[in-house]
Formats: sequence, structure tokens, C-alpha cells
Amino acid sequence: RRMVMDDISIEASLVDLACDLDVTVEKRTQEDWLAEVAQRLKIQSWLMIWDNVENYAAIETYLPYFVYEGKKDVIQHLVITSRNITCWKDPISVDIFLPEESIAYIKHQMDAAGSSWFNEQHALTLAKCFDHHPLALELAMGHVCLYQRHLDQYLKELEAAGITTLTAS
Repeated sequence: RRMVMDDISIEASLVDLACDLDVTVEKRTQEDWLAEVAQRLKIQSWLMIWDNVENYAAIETYLPYFVYEGKKDVIQHLVITSRNITCWKDPISVDIFLPEESIAYIKHQMDAAGSSWFNEQHALTLAKCFDHHPLALELAMGHVCLYQRHLDQYLKELEAAGITTLTAS
């Protein structure tokens, strides 16, 4: 489960999680329903991604509900992503894709969306446009797949909007 955890979205993401687990939120304190969410999560395997955390303080109060000693046969992982590396003790930097990784990622996304118009050259052009940054490619492919765009059509839209590269040079 991927949850947007920027300062604006934290509570909404947690409420969505509670609803997915059939935990009633109305007329209960946040501490009470979060404790029930934690109880339900303790007995099942999960991977949760808290995406775009702006700083540690924003999530600190929620960590005890998701970081605990689980059952030995249950696999549970919490991944936290952030663009702000200054507030983390041991950040792990994620590198950009290699060209072949970018193409494979774009192809995979299009295949998963049921698109049959993958073009390797257009995929490479798109990847270069976004300097092979995984997050930028994820957002671009979200748009391409959601609106069933051909890559060449999307590239023309980017060009018309004045977006030709993200490279800092």
C-alpha cells in the first residue's frame, strides 16, 4: 500500500487505510482507531510505503502504530520516501535509472495498462526528457497510462508546454 504522507495528506491517508481495514473512524479519537489499525496489521503481511514525507516530525507520532515486533511468519515492511534528506539520520539516496532501465520501466507500465503502442525510441526520448529520474518517469507514465496516450503524443504535449528536459545544464 502506497500512502502519500506529505503534511497535507497524512491524516487522509491514515483514514483511508483504516477504512480499507474496516476500522470505524467516526466518533472515535485518532489514538483509538489507530490502535485498532495497528492490531489488525499485526496479524497480516504487508508492505507500506509512506511517500513524500516532508520531515521526521510529521510522522513521528504515527511510527509506534506501525513499527513493532511482529509475528515470525508475518512479513511487514515500512518504506519511507522523502525529498528532504537533511532531516534523516541514515538516508539512502536513490540513483537515476540507466537508459535500459528507463525503457524497461516505461514498457512495463504500458504493458500493465494494456497499451499496445510501446515504441522504444519514444520511450528513450521520454526518459531523456526527464533525465532518467524514476519519480518523474512514474508521474509521466501515470499520465500516459491513465489517459491512454501514445508516447509520441505525450512528447508533443510536453514540447508544446515548453518542457524539453529536466537536466540542470
